[in-house]
Amino acid sequence: MMHIQGFWGLLFCLLFGAGLCPNANCDDGRFGPRMQRYTTSNGLPSNTVTSLALDQKHYLWIATERGVVRFDGVKFAPIEPAADVPGVGAETLFVDQANRLWIGLTNSGMCALSADRTRSTCFGSGREATHRIASNDVFAVTEVGGRIWLAVFDVGLVEVDARTLDVIKTYPLKNADVVAATASQSAAYFASFGGSVSSIELRDGKPYLHQDALNLDPPVISLNVLDNHLWVGLGGAQGAIKIDLADLACRLCGQIQSRATALDERRQTPIALADVQSVMVVAAQKDAAVLATEHGLVKLEAGHTRRIHATPGSENTLPEGQLTSLATDFEDGLWIGSAGAGLAHWNAKNAARGWLERGEGGLPGSRVNGASAASNGVIWVSLYDSGIVGVYPDGTVERLPLDAVSASAA
Repeated sequence: MMHIQGFWGLLFCLLFGAGLCPNANCDDGRFGPRMQRYTTSNGLPSNTVTSLALDQKHYLWIATERGVVRFDGVKFAPIEPAADVPGVGAETLFVDQANRLWIGLTNSGMCALSADRTRSTCFGSGREATHRIASNDVFAVTEVGGRIWLAVFDVGLVEVDARTLDVIKTYPLKNADVVAATASQSAAYFASFGGSVSSIELRDGKPYLHQDALNLDPPVISLNVLDNHLWVGLGGAQGAIKIDLADLACRLCGQIQSRATALDERRQTPIALADVQSVMVVAAQKDAAVLATEHGLVKLEAGHTRRIHATPGSENTLPEGQLTSLATDFEDGLWIGSAGAGLAHWNAKNAARGWLERGEGGLPGSRVNGASAASNGVIWVSLYDSGIVGVYPDGTVERLPLDAVSASAA
């Protein structure tokens, strides 16, 4: 395919971008939203991004297999050596209410970087750890009720005082292969790879552990709380499950009589997605849920499903390959991490702006002579030697043949 080029093409998109470039309505991959891409050539330490987090000062933190960096909108900067964070690779990032950055390190435990980013407090089994815990494999972390909860693989949950960072207690889990964690205002949830979801519920400020509150078909890959629902990302071509938190809370209190391992099916909503193998992570973007999968993004909003795929060979669309992480910034932009293709930023406010391409379903030619917007939302475009086309709000392109144009002029 050929992009519209030159002055007329640029003017075409600048003046009429929202109507002419129907990215928001095309789900076949040809008209994906334009994204700003970042790779090692821009300063990333690695093109394999494992986790993303936005702190309270609007800095984006990026975990890669070769270290953690901060992005200020212009450049990438590593953690200050004085902070003394051990290890190299990182797998998990989390920002707590005190604006500390928690970093899950590869085979090196979990470290909390102070709000001023000058010192670290580390948890692990090694001698360099500030606080010794049973293992260095800490794959998930979350916060609720003035407590930080560390999910230690093959061990259980470690309760940490959010103010002093002292270890309070360890809670063994029967299914301790925990890979994901999230929290609502009153409870924390932990998912094991084998399909078990356990929770910590707060009652009068005290934590109560509910082991195996849910048992789902494995593997469970991700957890997130969006709009009073618990979203569970599944592997094995199972899509995702959305669970009403009110129903889950009632079940934990014993107020719902149901099967021991499942919720009322009316409130446990499977999100079946054609061509989706695994949901790696779920995030919120305005009033929508965005799912990162092995085949691109899926955006669910007001009953509508929109699929966004990578365009092979393009530097300004979704990264190709498996997506690993999502983070929403303070302007509703979406940051997208990938396994091997770097980082991308999707500006939701300008998501509809981009290039309308030449090719099947697009413009019949690349030399634009003029354009005019009609009151019904149709953009009429005249092209040298290619007649006139109408671009409709739903992305449909209708061509008016040259002989028809000549007859009308006569």
